[in-house]
Amino acid sequence: MDIAGFGAPERDDEVQLAVRERLYEVLLESWEGAGLSWGEAIREDRGDGVLLIGGPQESPGLLIDPLLDLIRARLQRYNRLSSTAGRIRLRAALHLGPVHQDDHGVVGTAINHMFRLLNAPQLREALDEPNVDLAFIASQQVYDSVIVTHGSLGPENYLPVECHVKETAAPAWITIPVRGRRPLITHSRAGVASVIPLDRRAD
Repeated sequence: MDIAGFGAPERDDEVQLAVRERLYEVLLESWEGAGLSWGEAIREDRGDGVLLIGGPQESPGLLIDPLLDLIRARLQRYNRLSSTAGRIRLRAALHLGPVHQDDHGVVGTAINHMFRLLNAPQLREALDEPNVDLAFIASQQVYDSVIVTHGSLGPENYLPVECHVKETAAPAWITIPVRGRRPLITHSRAGVASVIPLDRRAD
């Protein structure tokens, strides 16, 4: 999870601390509300976000449904009463794979891949759509092994994109949770996704 615009000029230290505190409240409540164990999760603070790794016995499907909807609903309630500076808009990414933990934290190619997806320009553009508080990107592995095999997760609401971030070039899938549609993104001639303005989208 990553907070969009965390270091914006209007967010002084006091605002940043308040935003981080509320983020962790939202994540804790949503994580446990989804039937996941907060105590067993590996949590690594990233300043403007947090890395969360579920326990080995927990179903990866729960990290999508109901977790994303619970996060979105709590963000929506919080943002409705928040100032512009205090508003929380999140990018979220999910990938599967082994991780290694030592005294300093966690490491692994799966984590590296997840963070590359989290920084995909297409995900940032999806979050910039009007009235969106949460945008989610799933790796190809997650889409194939979790989303497609659980039809209730709405695979038709995911848009395929090709992510090019640093040394990573990989397919992925983006959705805006609980919108019941794909993001307003199309492939340009350069093969990079870009947002379709609202006045140009299809009926």
